[in-house]
Amino acid sequence: MSEFSKAIASADAALDIEIKALQAFRGQIAGQLEPALKILANCNGHVVVTGLGKSGLIGAKLLQLLPALGHHHSFYILPMRCMATRVY
Repeated sequence: MSEFSKAIASADAALDIEIKALQAFRGQIAGQLEPALKILANCNGHVVVTGLGKSGLIGAKLLQLLPALGHHHSFYILPMRCMATRVY
């Protein structure tokens, strides 16, 4: 046996856990994503996306997909900018 066999077995077990989690997520995403996509597809105005950290990164990636739904007037705002901006 290799001296790294325990580490390799541990990595293999971790990958099995991640694979199971992704398979469970695949089964749930369609039911949760479809209503959100319908709302975006029927939106006539601007789409504003905001988020901090990972949610901000995901929101920024979402903006790259919105033109495919016909939303060319969509933009990302940093959450701190939202707090510092006054609307008159």
